[in-house]
Amino acid sequence: MASQGVNSFGASDGSPNQGTGEQGSPKSELDMPADDHSGDHSGDHSGDNSSDRKQVAEEFVAGPQASVAKRDPAHSTPAVRSNIGRGVTSGSLKSGGPRRGRWSQAELARLRGLYGVRDNHAIARELGRPVQSVRRMAETIFPKGPRTGPWSAEEVGALKKYLGVSPTEVISRLLGREPEEVHRQIEELGRFQSNEEWTRDEVAEFKRIYGTRTDEDLARIFGRNVQTVTSLGEKLALAKDKAFLRKLNGKASTRMPRWKQDELVLLREIYPTCSNLEIAGRLNRSVKSVVSKAHNLGLKKEPERLRQMGRENVSLRYQD
Repeated sequence: MASQGVNSFGASDGSPNQGTGEQGSPKSELDMPADDHSGDHSGDHSGDNSSDRKQVAEEFVAGPQASVAKRDPAHSTPAVRSNIGRGVTSGSLKSGGPRRGRWSQAELARLRGLYGVRDNHAIARELGRPVQSVRRMAETIFPKGPRTGPWSAEEVGALKKYLGVSPTEVISRLLGREPEEVHRQIEELGRFQSNEEWTRDEVAEFKRIYGTRTDEDLARIFGRNVQTVTSLGEKLALAKDKAFLRKLNGKASTRMPRWKQDELVLLREIYPTCSNLEIAGRLNRSVKSVVSKAHNLGLKKEPERLRQMGRENVSLRYQD
């Protein structure tokens, strides 16, 4: 297969980042956020529905006024609200309800950027649209294609981008490949395991996505064995996102121990001058937990520490 030996990660997820701290950046303590992937994909992307397609086509052609009037004759002339904050200027919004009607170009562009890296419920919340409307529109702008043959490096990179975030059916639609082909390619990724040292770019990407992928999926993405992935996560004091664990396990994730008074005293003392990774090691906590607590307490790095970080970043940037 064309994927053997390929270790690219694809493009950025394109989703707003939410994590903070060192574990998201190749630069010492500069914050690099983690992906936000909450909710459940199941049932959001299933099958084609001719009546759904007809309805979404009517929304395109008739526009917001006719669309709302069809659903509720009492609102045959609703006021169109622009929702400037989301960059959306078409469609209509019932009072207290989701937006309906014609999709704007801004909405379609945002849907293309988010689909596959967030679930339909998260996309619906951001766009202010019903989940079913998001699903129908995705099926319209990402039609299933008959693509076959060897996988290109670009396709493998895209597969790694979506792996562990979206179900196979969604990846199949995005890549224009049959679900069976996607399954086979994922298995092919698992057969390639490198023993080489982690590169700086790999570590940066590892930190960025660690919180929202299982170690098994990370092993496939980076072409390493699971033990190597787990060891690197422990070395960098990384932790899985709580929302990801709830989704994965179907129950509340294990809570970190409450901060004790002596831990808070030590954090206030060493945070301004020490790296977040060093602090995490001393307190036996994740970097994310350290950064979150420091933010809540209003702690800042001292100017000299910030200058040192800058020098370290320059050194990393130009090292061979």
